[in-house]
Amino acid sequence: MITTVAEMCFAGHCGVELQLQGLAEDSSFISSLFAEELGVVIQVNDEQLEAVTALALEHHLKSCFHVIGKLNQSDSIRISIGEKQFFSSGRVELQRTWSETTYHMQSMRDNSDCAKEEFDQILQTDD
Repeated sequence: MITTVAEMCFAGHCGVELQLQGLAEDSSFISSLFAEELGVVIQVNDEQLEAVTALALEHHLKSCFHVIGKLNQSDSIRISIGEKQFFSSGRVELQRTWSETTYHMQSMRDNSDCAKEEFDQILQTDD
């Protein structure tokens, strides 16, 4: 789940507040974030949440349907259970860490200047 959410934030250049209350306990939130069970993460506008929830309930998906987060304006990825925050980091920092291996491979395989430009583009938060 965390990989999916992080990649969504990287693609959208946005941050997210993940709230795992009701989905994980303090002692098991890591396994909830990295579980390999089949699942899907979708992003919907606030105005559409009620309709999506109704659709999930109509198709008997209540036990596997959870609202897990909301976008934030701070461009950070935060994970909490209730009031207790377990993780917080800037999206740009996480995206550069995520992309670093690709950058190094591209700089050896392709034009190193182009690879560096692409890697540095992550720093352009207004793009």
